[in-house]
Amino acid sequence: MVSLSSIFLGLAFVATPSMAYARCNAPEVDTDYPGNDIRKTSQVNAADCCGDCAATPGCVVSTWSSYRGGTCWLKKSKATAVRAANVTSVSVKFECSALEADSDYAGNDISSTSRANASDCCYDCNTTPSCQLYVWTPSSNGGGTCWLKSAKGTKVPRLGAVAAATRMYSNRQCDALLENTDYAGHDIKSTTRSSVDQCCDDCKATVGCRLFVWAAGKCWLKDAMGAAKPLAGAKASRLSWWRPTTTAPPTSTQTPTGTPTATPSATPGATPSGTPGATPSATPNSTPPSTPSSTPSSTPTSTPVATPSTTPAATAQCSVLSDNTDFAGNDIKATQRASADLCCDDCDKTTGCKLYVWTNHNDGTCWLKSGFGQRSTAAGAKAGAVKRECAALSDSTDYAGNDIGSTQRASAGLCCADCNATPGCKLYVWTNHNGGTCWLKSAYGKRSFALGAMAAATGNQCSPLASNSDYAAGDIGSTQSSSDVNCCGDCQATPGCKLYVWTKHDGGTCWLKRAIGPASTKNGATAGLVN
Repeated sequence: MVSLSSIFLGLAFVATPSMAYARCNAPEVDTDYPGNDIRKTSQVNAADCCGDCAATPGCVVSTWSSYRGGTCWLKKSKATAVRAANVTSVSVKFECSALEADSDYAGNDISSTSRANASDCCYDCNTTPSCQLYVWTPSSNGGGTCWLKSAKGTKVPRLGAVAAATRMYSNRQCDALLENTDYAGHDIKSTTRSSVDQCCDDCKATVGCRLFVWAAGKCWLKDAMGAAKPLAGAKASRLSWWRPTTTAPPTSTQTPTGTPTATPSATPGATPSGTPGATPSATPNSTPPSTPSSTPSSTPTSTPVATPSTTPAATAQCSVLSDNTDFAGNDIKATQRASADLCCDDCDKTTGCKLYVWTNHNDGTCWLKSGFGQRSTAAGAKAGAVKRECAALSDSTDYAGNDIGSTQRASAGLCCADCNATPGCKLYVWTNHNGGTCWLKSAYGKRSFALGAMAAATGNQCSPLASNSDYAAGDIGSTQSSSDVNCCGDCQATPGCKLYVWTKHDGGTCWLKRAIGPASTKNGATAGLVN
């Protein structure tokens, strides 16, 4: 797979749909910011470093030197500037919309951070995957909390609260309408609208929506573009920022050169994500209690009259629902579903989701979660876990080499069956080359960032060990990953690696180990053993 280098014009970073909307400040020649390194990447000039920084959670500034043909040092803080000959620094500038005073948007919380003022939340939202807006609320000690959100909920007045959207979200508009046109499949949900003019706002407010088809008084919101076909009276459009891209066949060249060479014998503690105050009731940080309300009737998941796509995605499999059960925390996002049975597919299609809790909050909500928190009784709530034939998808990820075949598939979820049916296939990488291609692979190669690519392994190639546990000593390397989803593959690609421990250290680190050492408690850590 070819490297997907960021494109610069006058040192201005051109954002893509899956990255934060970022621009670069003017380059600082002969300037370095020592320390605070997250990772390093290989680039031939300083301008290209800013794109790597913008795509790396927590990165604020990059410094470039000609070391080894060109190296970008991606850093989480500017700290103190020092003069350094032949070193160029470029910092990322994130932008958000104008602040909305005394405003809150209910629900859709991803996470929270502690900030002294509302303007500081802009950076946190832009560097948090899926964050599209935030609400800042003051605290009694003079500080405040940024509530990072994946979508705009209902706007409500809230004295002292301040809201803003990332610039990419606030600038999104829709293209001119295509008459008598439908796009098959990829439906997220539908809304009842008397006019097509209202569909654009519905799509903008729905997590993952990129295009819509209006037909028979309904907006069918979709996360990808299926095959176009004529449908009398239908009207279609897509968000202006989104363009389906084409990726060339895999011949990966861009690979980060790794993280610091010194590897501690014991895994460092997890970096705190901030000390949140009491969660306001309007912007809950955990699954809200069930609120009785009438449940709307189920709506069809495909556009009426349209012919189904030729290769429909397999239905996700989930465990038997546990009634009156909640698992605290670990929320990734929420979707609106009238029935708990509909949550399984949402979780299966969401990167990192392992389980869900459904309540009748807002007429039915699926709370998608990355892990099992404290179990508790919650009247009316229902919980379930995804059973996957393949591991969770890892976004913007490629593994170089080891290709044994390829198949044409419109979405990444369809690659799993192809890999399982191919002798020797252990994982796959999906790109939208030729409308969608599954690159089937026999082994893990070097992991690299590849915008738009998605990767997953077949079966359970690693077995989870106890949560909140570390295993001291035995370290042979480490890799940077914002979640534990990539650690199993990184361990398999590292000679001698038998297990891994993931912590939030430096934005997320997989500590690769040759043996199981003495166990100790480490909050937030997850570990896995290669099968």
